[in-house]
Amino acid sequence: MNTSGQHQTKPAINRRAFVKTAALAGAAWDTPAITSYEPNNNAVRTEKWRYIRYVDDTEELHDHDTDPLEWKNLATDPQHAAVKETLEKWMPKNNVPPQIPRGNREMESNLEQIARKNARG
Repeated sequence: MNTSGQHQTKPAINRRAFVKTAALAGAAWDTPAITSYEPNNNAVRTEKWRYIRYVDDTEELHDHDTDPLEWKNLATDPQHAAVKETLEKWMPKNNVPPQIPRGNREMESNLEQIARKNARG
């Protein structure tokens, strides 16, 4: 029950934490955001750049100042090799395999591909 005596259907929001987080919205980024989708599909995002590396070793690099919709992939452009090298340092080194339900053929196939890649080093 909430303070008015009614049953609460949604979890309570920690208003202090929310206000503190909202106040930081305009703050400069001092570390990039790291996102992952299944093992070995990772992205590093700074204020300016998003660098993505997929399980099959394909890459994307996007400049969000000039290309916020990510239409132009700069990953193969030699002019941006230093940017890629800097962002690469933030990529996860150890990927944890997901827990998969038995019989999920697509995910099993993906994990087999990951295992082959990891065996190659």
